[in-house]
Amino acid sequence: MSQTENNLNRFKSLFAIDARSLLLFRKGLAIMLVVFLVSCLQNLKIFYSNEGILPYPLHPGKPFWHYLMNLHGINGSVEYQIFLFTVAILLAVLLFFDWAPRLMMFGSWLLLLSLTNRNPLILYGPDIYLRLLLFWGMFLPIPKKNEQTGNMSTAAILLQICMVYFFTAWYKSAAAWWPQGTAVYNALHLKNLVYPAGAWLGALPMPILRTLTYMVFFTEWVVPLLLFIPYKTHAIRMAVVAALIFMHLAFSACLSLGPMSGICITALALFIPKEQWDRVGFFLKEKQLTANRPRPLISSVQKWTGSIFLGACLILALTSNLSHVPNIKDRLPSRMLESAKFIGLDQEWSMFSPQPLTICLWYFVEGRLANGQTVDIARGGKPVDKSEPKNYRDIYPNRTWIPYIKRILSDTNDRSDARHFTDYLAREWNKTHKDAERVLNIRLYKGVRYSAKSPNQGKAYILLEVDKTIPAGLYRGSYRGSVLET
Repeated sequence: MSQTENNLNRFKSLFAIDARSLLLFRKGLAIMLVVFLVSCLQNLKIFYSNEGILPYPLHPGKPFWHYLMNLHGINGSVEYQIFLFTVAILLAVLLFFDWAPRLMMFGSWLLLLSLTNRNPLILYGPDIYLRLLLFWGMFLPIPKKNEQTGNMSTAAILLQICMVYFFTAWYKSAAAWWPQGTAVYNALHLKNLVYPAGAWLGALPMPILRTLTYMVFFTEWVVPLLLFIPYKTHAIRMAVVAALIFMHLAFSACLSLGPMSGICITALALFIPKEQWDRVGFFLKEKQLTANRPRPLISSVQKWTGSIFLGACLILALTSNLSHVPNIKDRLPSRMLESAKFIGLDQEWSMFSPQPLTICLWYFVEGRLANGQTVDIARGGKPVDKSEPKNYRDIYPNRTWIPYIKRILSDTNDRSDARHFTDYLAREWNKTHKDAERVLNIRLYKGVRYSAKSPNQGKAYILLEVDKTIPAGLYRGSYRGSVLET
């Protein structure tokens, strides 16, 4: 074998994945998918049905493909949403048992894409990363023996994982990451995200927190390079994978990030090299490798067509990431961005970018009843307390609420989403409160706590005021208020 061929084979091996890593990835992905779907069930009515905060009526004029990518929007009833969630969980369970894995991944991807299209206001890292791993995962090979397999599909998913870390680092352009090094301090002082372990860590001396900031920042920059070094690849990869797993576990111990850390660790399973599996003596039996396997593609034309398609999808994924980079996004073709969004390859890895938020948002909803009484209708009718909450977790039922509240309270929001929220609260309140206890006027307050010292520390102001006339048994009204100044 010539030196050129040897170098080419070594290069190809950088993008190969072991059969045991593929199996671990599929099982881990199935587990994380079930965890994510079960967490979404807590918010099924309010976030995914027409009885919640974002009604989604069926428009006859919409093209067929619109509903192909948004099955959850065809019917807004709670019962229909429960049916789709049940199907999605069943597909994930079948994927765990490795039954027709490609077909299960396709079905799971389609339903997850539909779910994320149903309510974009609650999207954050886990939804997007799961959707991407399912997309690339359904093209992965299913080897017939304990070996490494490399093709365009394995290269695409490995590069996708590296893009997550690379663009996360690229987006961290603020001085809080470099050179100031205050990002970790700011993140650990976000009361709506931090756990007790994170609060303890955030109280450490600033030089330690600055060092942690630099470690996270540079780790995310160098990961894509280290994972593809052609010299002693297996040893370097295991060291990088171990370091990243430790980093993600530390994140999840300190901050409320939902299932994101588990999903990241699942993706890293694909980088476990053949040498590591052989070292621990784990081998798959022939029955495990051949059961329920579809026939492989045998036509070279089909293989080349598939490679071209995956290459085009990889370009779309890269384009979507670049669209969030200043001075680049305006130069990108809009059709490519639309195509990426259509098949669920749109992505943005902006967590704690360009720097961690230096504010915590909190809210309360003051409702004036027909009898003149004023209560907080978002807290079950408790007396209105305009002071900053002692425990931010009391105002966020679960992790999904954090991005939702952040978006509807954003100064750039046109308030229509906030109005849907107040509509929902008033509708739910008036279902169980009649006559003198009906709510007639609603004020949505936005509170802000700054990580740094500020004259407005812990103060709230009116974001939206809505006056409604609500006849008994009906929910109709007109908005007579809008944004009020602080």
